[in-house]
Amino acid sequence: MTTIFTDYGSGGASLTTRADTPGASLRHPPLSRTLRDIADDLTTLKAEMSIGSGNAAVVDITALRTKFIATLTTLDNDGTVNGTDYTSLESPAAITATAILDSSGLVAQLNALIVDVTAFRTKLVATLAKLDLDSGVTDVNYALLWTPAAITATTITTLAEAAACLTKIAADLAAVRAGYVGMLAKLDLDAGVTDTNYASSAAVGALTVGARAALLTIKG
Repeated sequence: MTTIFTDYGSGGASLTTRADTPGASLRHPPLSRTLRDIADDLTTLKAEMSIGSGNAAVVDITALRTKFIATLTTLDNDGTVNGTDYTSLESPAAITATAILDSSGLVAQLNALIVDVTAFRTKLVATLAKLDLDSGVTDVNYALLWTPAAITATTITTLAEAAACLTKIAADLAAVRAGYVGMLAKLDLDAGVTDTNYASSAAVGALTVGARAALLTIKG
């Protein structure tokens, strides 16, 4: 890695020096090399900074899944909702993403989160459609109003992609949370549904994961 001395760049030294110039790797390495070293360091820093956000996303999707399954159970037991197989048909698979301690597991964690958030969205969409078809439920526009946008996060292979991926995961989580919260409120107001405590009994906390800011990247 480049060592930057206090006189780095004085008199123009290193600012225009070619990387292959004799002595270029000594006290005044060329600017191009210095920038690349900085970018490498920032990539590592971004990954370390992303650990907390990745772990927060695991907590968020786990909480959403738990609340959602509780809602499915309530639907099965609701006296005027005809379907009694919401839980058996629409429960999302167990969460595969786990908390990590260092950046070595970040890529795998984020890819697992994409799978988990996608699975949750799939079951939420299926539940909305099922409510529209349930003869015990009055409203038939659950899917129309509360289907979340398609998942935007895609599989990554390097730590350099982690920050951007986390930003997309945060947006996807926010979208599926909004769809779920909207469904709960609509169930409480539906004239054909007996229970009116869906939102209160399955209250979903605010997300703890947030977008990650991108830092310096060298391309080409």
